[in-house]
Amino acid sequence: MSESKEKKIECKICHKVIDLKDIVSHIKESHSNLNEEELSIFLSEHFKVVESRLDLKDATEEDVIVSKIKINGVKVWTYPPLDFYSCLITPEDENPNQEMTTFIADNEVIVGKGYLILKRAKNNADALEKLNDIVSLFNLIGIPIDFFNSTDLILLAETEKDIKMEMICSKMAFRRNSNVPLVDINFYDLTALLLSCNEIWKKFKENEFIKETRIYEFFGRARLNFFNKNYRLAFINAWIVIEAILREIWERKIIEKYGSKNTTKNIRKDSRSWTINVITEELFLLDFISLEERNEIKDLRQQRNNLFHFNSVEKMKISQEMSERCIIMGLKLLIQESKAFGGKQIIDLAPIRERIYTAIHRSETIQ
Repeated sequence: MSESKEKKIECKICHKVIDLKDIVSHIKESHSNLNEEELSIFLSEHFKVVESRLDLKDATEEDVIVSKIKINGVKVWTYPPLDFYSCLITPEDENPNQEMTTFIADNEVIVGKGYLILKRAKNNADALEKLNDIVSLFNLIGIPIDFFNSTDLILLAETEKDIKMEMICSKMAFRRNSNVPLVDINFYDLTALLLSCNEIWKKFKENEFIKETRIYEFFGRARLNFFNKNYRLAFINAWIVIEAILREIWERKIIEKYGSKNTTKNIRKDSRSWTINVITEELFLLDFISLEERNEIKDLRQQRNNLFHFNSVEKMKISQEMSERCIIMGLKLLIQESKAFGGKQIIDLAPIRERIYTAIHRSETIQ
């Protein structure tokens, strides 16, 4: 520690230059008002604190380990907790951590008993986007997993002295799947899950519109809300997908006909004249959608208008049937636009969803 005592650093918050050994005292005296997330951001630029997830504000200088650190990944607990390890045949004594490494949506991921570890990310925002890409794909094929937010991230780090540590932005990170039993993922499930997600992701990447807008996340949230019986939010998210894809297809057709992107720029300036109703009718006349699809979209649009421009509480209600119809149409257009699985096949892993439903809704009562 003699070398560390002589080292000086600049506080990223107040820009005061202090001795490295005095960092804890400085935070206590000058920045005691930091919340957990702000404190985590501050610490990640200087050092990590370890000792059974020590609370820095109650720490002493002796409790702090100052060292260069290497971030090894970002860990999140899934809700509900998926037990990917249950499908492996590796003896537990040969894999004490009960983990396996795979690739999902071009990301190297470690999966274990109830958690995922993303191995590479530029920063927290990048990690969150990549993790929610994975969750979006899970929900798209019918596996209802909750989306992540910044309070769920756990940074995994290791010092040059081989000290491993976890750092959280919030205690909520450890409460995501408490009191919910593990959901076993067998080898068949895992194979189908990985093949489906990665095939769909491959097609999504090839589509500039889908890649840039990340429209698939809206659809993932639609299916998750439907699973949780929040039919209004499921309908809204699915309708966003329907309208966005119809408008994108229609604009491409305009460019094909008139040969200039300036045409679509002018159309966007006067978007109120080109309603989704007009767009639907033109796509029908161009034989891009069938009469049945045209009528279904018109019914869904009317329900959308009732919801967004309501004049009575009764009209704001969204039934399970209407929500499901909106999701089916959204999925059909998303698969058609991305050309995943030939543009026709809809993937759904119902057995896993049933086990998840059982784990969440039919758990034993906790005394």
